[in-house]
Amino acid sequence: MSAKRQPVEPTDDWDTLVPLFWWPEQEEYEQIRQPVLFGTSVAERAEEVGVSESTLRRSIGASESMAWTGFTPRRRPNAKGCLPSSGVSLWTSRPSTRPSAWAR
Repeated sequence: MSAKRQPVEPTDDWDTLVPLFWWPEQEEYEQIRQPVLFGTSVAERAEEVGVSESTLRRSIGASESMAWTGFTPRRRPNAKGCLPSSGVSLWTSRPSTRPSAWAR
């Protein structure tokens, strides 16, 4: 069972958000959320969250090209360009994402 969190007022203040993250993926998601969803400046967001603009752009690119797997730890595709085995197992473990389910 996970520990219960104390209620916190919603905020966009980065310094208030960071201590609330339990996983690195949460922090990465919040870093790219505003430019991706609202079209705000990547340069401004990079300055707000304390990462380089190029790092933020790479994270945005990964999230767009790999969908939800863009937030998993970075692994390079193998020589054939295949997803890492962890990504494949997650993808194939969901019945709605298996090609056989599409024919229904």
